[in-house]
Amino acid sequence: MRALGFAALVLALAPLTARAQETARAGVGGACGARADCQDDLRCFKQQCIDRETFESRSTYNSTRYFMGVGLGGVLAYGNGFAAGVQQMIHAGVLFGGHAEIRLEVSPATTLMFNLLTPADQPPTAVFESALTIGYLIPINDFTSWIVRIGGGGGAFLGIRPGTPQPFGELRLDVVGVAVRTSEHLLVEFNVPSLRVLDVSSRVVLMAVTNVGFNYLF
Repeated sequence: MRALGFAALVLALAPLTARAQETARAGVGGACGARADCQDDLRCFKQQCIDRETFESRSTYNSTRYFMGVGLGGVLAYGNGFAAGVQQMIHAGVLFGGHAEIRLEVSPATTLMFNLLTPADQPPTAVFESALTIGYLIPINDFTSWIVRIGGGGGAFLGIRPGTPQPFGELRLDVVGVAVRTSEHLLVEFNVPSLRVLDVSSRVVLMAVTNVGFNYLF
């Protein structure tokens, strides 16, 4: 009986506790270091709690911004056999209204592929790759978005045959990833994975790239 009485008391006090915690958080004009310091319907902007409408009008989160960044990822590919590698890339573009995006990405022969079936018989292959994509960052909350991109480009495998680069065309699709706006100027993104279909001398190569990227918003 005592246990039931204690449980009933806890349930009765729970709404009061929640209201007390909400009241303890800052209201409009209050000081803050993060959104969690403000009441639920408010935003933290320049160390001050403000309402959502004021936040959107004052901040540049939803304005058009140019960006430039770098990325690092792991690659798994399948053509005649399996290959794996490491990719480093640079990218630049324009973010329209905080969501729509045009992006140019280049991996200037910094992607290295290793044949998984006969690694001793084939040295690492360097890959030059460039692609133009259009995309949209679908809002999950104020600072996190789901990434959707589609595009195409091309490049070349270097070193498969001495002195003979092997060119390819490429289609690209990003549908599993998130972008996190960590500050006014930094956008961090994760793709798990970015999917590519390569046409290498009429031979299809499938490639999946899991990467993390850091973009500076000007």
